[in-house]
Amino acid sequence: MQESPGSRSVLLLSWVRLLRPKQWVKNVFMLPGPLFGHILLNWHSVGRIGGAFAMFCLLSSAVYVVNDVLDVEEDRNHPEKRSRPVA
Repeated sequence: MQESPGSRSVLLLSWVRLLRPKQWVKNVFMLPGPLFGHILLNWHSVGRIGGAFAMFCLLSSAVYVVNDVLDVEEDRNHPEKRSRPVA
């Protein structure tokens, strides 16, 4: 059975929703330290800070995914959480 292009985009959208990129905005709070430490003019530091930001985003997404898997039964019965990809 062949997948339709529409089902692939729905699957991709579900994966993106599962990672909760809206929550990544909170990770911006790690940036004022380097800003006020005056190291943002050093390109090596900017790369490291960008990598740290990406790692924080991936780590927070992993925690959300694990939580969704552990709470799948409760989420299926919740009026709002039942629409999450894992539930």
